[in-house]
Amino acid sequence: SEPSRLLKIHSTATGEAEQKIKKHTDWITAIAFSPNCQLLASADRNGGLHVWDPENGQEIFALAGHASSVHGLAWRGDSKILASCSEDGSIKTWEMENGKQVKTWVAHEGGAMGVAYSHEGLIASCGRNGKVRTWDGDGNKKKSMEMGEELPVSVTFNHDGKRLIASTF
Repeated sequence: SEPSRLLKIHSTATGEAEQKIKKHTDWITAIAFSPNCQLLASADRNGGLHVWDPENGQEIFALAGHASSVHGLAWRGDSKILASCSEDGSIKTWEMENGKQVKTWVAHEGGAMGVAYSHEGLIASCGRNGKVRTWDGDGNKKKSMEMGEELPVSVTFNHDGKRLIASTF
């Protein structure tokens, strides 16, 4: 069967679907809930990126800019900035006051696969070039680590931001 392009928000108490959002034009590839629980971001294989009010399912922002599939979404700890990474190789950051792009940079030649924020606001990413990298909030590269022959597909920081954990495919 064809994968759904529907974003569903379910109640954990009842299991019922509280919201059914049909806006994406292709498979949904990434979702992320903001730390303050007030925003939900979703992205798709066409580069579509949307921010929703999870209480009523209303779209708050449509964030246009990625040229191809968005693989990862991450919220800064204060919920004011959303980071996205894409098969186009870029990481983009978006502010949530007006839904405008803050920064964009080429993070991984060949495609960016995963993105994460530390509690201190550092950004980690991984990509098809076999590297895991860290960045400051402005997109300045801090560190670059080789994964050897393995393809890193997701990345996260540990609780204190002193370690990076990457999973490979």
